[in-house]
Amino acid sequence: MQGKKQKTGVSRLLEIAGSKKWYIIAACVLGAGSAFLQFFPAVLAYDGLMELVKNWTDLGAVNIPYMIRLAVQMLACFAGFALLLYPSMILSHIAAFNILYSIRIKLAAKLSRLSLGYFNQSRSGVIKQVMSGEVENIELFVAHHTVDIVTAVSVPVIAFIIMATVDWRLMIASLLTLPLSIFVYGSYYMRPESRAKTEQYYREAANLNGSVVEFVNGMPVLKVFNATGTIIERITNDIKAHSRMTREWSASFSGAYAGFLTVIGSPLSFIIPAGVALSFFESDLTVFIPKFIFFLLVGGSMNLPLHKLMYLTALMNRNVEGVKHIDEILNAQELPETKTSITSSTPKDSSIEFEGVHFSYGETEVLHGISFRAESGSLVGLVGPSGGGKTTIAQLAARFWDINSGHIRIGGVDVRDMPISRLMESTAFVFQDVYMFRDTIENNIRMGNTSATMEDVKQAARAAQSEGFILAMQEGYQTVLGEGASRLSGGEMQRIAIARAILKNAPIIILDEATAYADAENESKIQAAFSELIRGKTVLIIAHRLSAIRHADQILVIDRGHIVEQGKHDKLVEKGGLYKRMVELYKRSQDWTFDTPKKEGL
Repeated sequence: MQGKKQKTGVSRLLEIAGSKKWYIIAACVLGAGSAFLQFFPAVLAYDGLMELVKNWTDLGAVNIPYMIRLAVQMLACFAGFALLLYPSMILSHIAAFNILYSIRIKLAAKLSRLSLGYFNQSRSGVIKQVMSGEVENIELFVAHHTVDIVTAVSVPVIAFIIMATVDWRLMIASLLTLPLSIFVYGSYYMRPESRAKTEQYYREAANLNGSVVEFVNGMPVLKVFNATGTIIERITNDIKAHSRMTREWSASFSGAYAGFLTVIGSPLSFIIPAGVALSFFESDLTVFIPKFIFFLLVGGSMNLPLHKLMYLTALMNRNVEGVKHIDEILNAQELPETKTSITSSTPKDSSIEFEGVHFSYGETEVLHGISFRAESGSLVGLVGPSGGGKTTIAQLAARFWDINSGHIRIGGVDVRDMPISRLMESTAFVFQDVYMFRDTIENNIRMGNTSATMEDVKQAARAAQSEGFILAMQEGYQTVLGEGASRLSGGEMQRIAIARAILKNAPIIILDEATAYADAENESKIQAAFSELIRGKTVLIIAHRLSAIRHADQILVIDRGHIVEQGKHDKLVEKGGLYKRMVELYKRSQDWTFDTPKKEGL
């Protein structure tokens, strides 16, 4: 799309459908043909009626072979309708599913190229809604709506041409409802505020879907912390907002829609008066009456395809909005890949250096001139009040985002000059919130190194103190975990994540509150696993439990986006600043116990 303006709205929807245009064109031609064959028996019935009226005084004179031929032709039309409709639907669905496949592959490829920070800022529920719901809506458009739209336009046009050959005056009477219904319909749907309400409706729907998905995915944590009330309140607010928007949206077009249905469903209100009036001027009623009956039978139903066309227009607004959300992902800003040669972008070691780093989330700057150096093979602890910028610093080292100014270097090479694939190979993360995929334990560990042998996987599991509970399962390493690994405890998932990182064997390890949810027993096992993981590596560790970084080579105290203190544990305690206060508070929390008043006589 570079150098070429991105299409939007209906034109973008048609552009997507056009990727399989020959399938769709063939489907539309066959669909229009089937719809015409469905209508044509009415014309044959008119011919038969004319034959009967012509000989109504002497029915014995009716041309029986002719009538039989008309009946056979009617049956042939119905058979042809079925024979054309079936391949039409097959072709449109082949096109639709190929397009869906292509879009999902593009979305998956795009998401894999986006910065990890994108996923921190985007609600997972909204992304899932785009990947599933919004893409699925395109299937409706391609497989059904394109054929329906062509049919809804072509059949009335052909029908009105045939009706004009029967009686042009009654045909005009049949057409009068069309401009009136379009005017009533357009009185709402063509207004700018109608489009704005449509966008708001789907925005509220996306928010609701995002809340529901997050509620389901986060249920274990919500249960543990008894926080279901908070998320239920959020879902309730989203439901109320969506419900309120739906009522307002429905109320805004209810009058116009009711008027549209009334007008478009009343062609007989024009045909009958016109037919009665014309009958007074006809010299031969035996010719006019069959025409009049034909229009009563056919003219009254000719507006139904147009009604369907208006309905499809409303559905198309939904598809257009869905494509807009798809394009928001496809057009999201990617981290620019370096043009530096592979040789010059090779780090000389695993040291990490921040030099005058400034970084903002949107308009708000959260890091203000951060500078420090973590020597290769050293352990650096990041501590400080919540929201001070610790996690942001750790994530910037792995280039979750690009910084506003300054430099971040690994082994002397600016991370922006390193191929993203090489940077990812150089770093391993163990997050506070661990995610397991719906796959075997072996494959969940093997994600760290897909070419590793089974023995390598087992060694990583042993080093991570996790082989015991793995072998205790009936299928061992081949045990299939459900989505989110509901069969494992939080500590067990942490140890599998550590095994994954050990197997990756990256020179830089970033640990982000990795023992936050672990109990005492699991924490000791996780700490033992950490000792294996970080051996000989450069480590950035974020920890609220200060015991984890007591022996760090360097401790950075982060507060409000600044490094306010820097050094080893003992030196920082001697300074008597923020770090010392944090240590004292931590000790106090460790020594804290319930004071239970003694009862007399016990």
